[in-house]
Amino acid sequence: MYGPGRSSRFGGAAFVLGAPGRARRVSSERRRLEPRDALGHFSDGVRWRINLAGEHDLCEHPVVVAQSVVERFGRDDDDVLVVVVA
Repeated sequence: MYGPGRSSRFGGAAFVLGAPGRARRVSSERRRLEPRDALGHFSDGVRWRINLAGEHDLCEHPVVVAQSVVERFGRDDDDVLVVVVA
């Protein structure tokens, strides 16, 4: 979650959907999305050290921000999923 001058991360778990093995425990977190905030969700096809805090393009349309993330941080050896809500 990114906002003017700040960012925060949600917890997560790494696993493959549909993989055999024990059932995975899924957790839920809530945060308030303030005006001018952007929420980004990225698959493992995006380098994990991504940091958009202070990026000027967060004011752009969410589709433009998502495309920028894919172009700048997408891995060449994996598929990429990016969802941006603003």
